[in-house]
Amino acid sequence: MQKAPKQWQFPILVLKYEDMVHEPTEVLHKILNFVGLPANEDKLRCAAIMPCKKERACRVRDKSNEKSPYTEELKAQMLKEFGEVMEELGYKA
Repeated sequence: MQKAPKQWQFPILVLKYEDMVHEPTEVLHKILNFVGLPANEDKLRCAAIMPCKKERACRVRDKSNEKSPYTEELKAQMLKEFGEVMEELGYKA
């Protein structure tokens, strides 16, 4: 768990979308631990699997060859406006 920036005066758990996609069970453990709830391993495994409509089996989509939906101009604007916060939260600018 990362420390919250100094201006935040309440407990906060920082989660990254990428971690939720690639390690859903571990992230769900972190969330439950953060809010003080017990983990049920069977339910966690079930929640971490997103069944396909046809096969009803777990499949992870390979996004390595997909293009970014963001233009270079939009990326630059996001870095300008949110770059400092992104760095604080562990995203590389």
